[in-house]
Amino acid sequence: MKEVMIEARKLRKSFPVQHKFWSKADKFVQAVDDITFSINKGKILGLVGESGSGKTTCGKLLVRLLEATSGNIFIDGQDIAHLKKRELKRFRKTVQMIFQDPYESLNPRMTVMDTIIEPLVIQQIGDSISRKEKVSQVLEVVELTPPQEFMFRFPHELSGGQRQRVSIARALVIEPKFIVADEPVSMLDASIRVGVMNLLLKLRDKFDLTYLFITHDLAVARYMCDELAVLYSGKLMEKGPTEMVIKNPQHPYTKSLLSAVPIPDPMSKRKRLEIKGGITTPINPGPECRFATRCPQVEDICKRQMPELKNLGEEHFVACYRR
Repeated sequence: MKEVMIEARKLRKSFPVQHKFWSKADKFVQAVDDITFSINKGKILGLVGESGSGKTTCGKLLVRLLEATSGNIFIDGQDIAHLKKRELKRFRKTVQMIFQDPYESLNPRMTVMDTIIEPLVIQQIGDSISRKEKVSQVLEVVELTPPQEFMFRFPHELSGGQRQRVSIARALVIEPKFIVADEPVSMLDASIRVGVMNLLLKLRDKFDLTYLFITHDLAVARYMCDELAVLYSGKLMEKGPTEMVIKNPQHPYTKSLLSAVPIPDPMSKRKRLEIKGGITTPINPGPECRFATRCPQVEDICKRQMPELKNLGEEHFVACYRR
């Protein structure tokens, strides 16, 4: 039987749009709007979509860097969506986040040792000797060897790939169960990406980790993820096993994303599915389908009501009236 590690139920996050400091906000950005999904233990769910679709906001909600406006988040059966203070600090041992930019996520004034040891100090894990041993061990795990050569370097003395490995080490050092990886390879050179992706896969197998892997690159998502969830303007449009979604996409938005992926064959020709305009504004959205204004297959009902996700079989879900 599959064991669910994390489950989001009807998760929402809205941000007020305030024009004048003395007036109450009457407009809100619905960054994440009523989404429900789960990730089984030891699996990787890829969250894909255009910039501004709400991917990073969703990831931050799951690790409680942002507080949900409404909804529930269950990790190992515990609802963590509204934990406070002490309970929240204990919860931090369970989850970690790897950020997109290794140049910005590391403090330039802290050595590698100080950066990785900080979570152990905050969580009051071990003493000074055991913490240093732990740092040495985790540097070996992320393949920064020998550890003594990296411990006392500053971020500016490392390459981009090495900095991201330090970020991964910092996330691993307190032995979390769940990791949100927010576009962890998008700012790395192509030659380094595969090494970091293979490292993340190896760590998943070694430590039985569960990931939410956020990316806009469908080729990366296909390589990394067991399942894909397609997000558009804060709404889930399609979700299912990775190969099923890639080879048999059902939502027009998913089809348009896939049609934009280059084929490494100069003789191959593929019809590009063009969609008009830019991503739909999430400010005070109406009840209609979020994709209706751009959809090449829009129908009248799409302009009146957002479709629910329905199961097409084999855990392949789509939010579209034409399916």
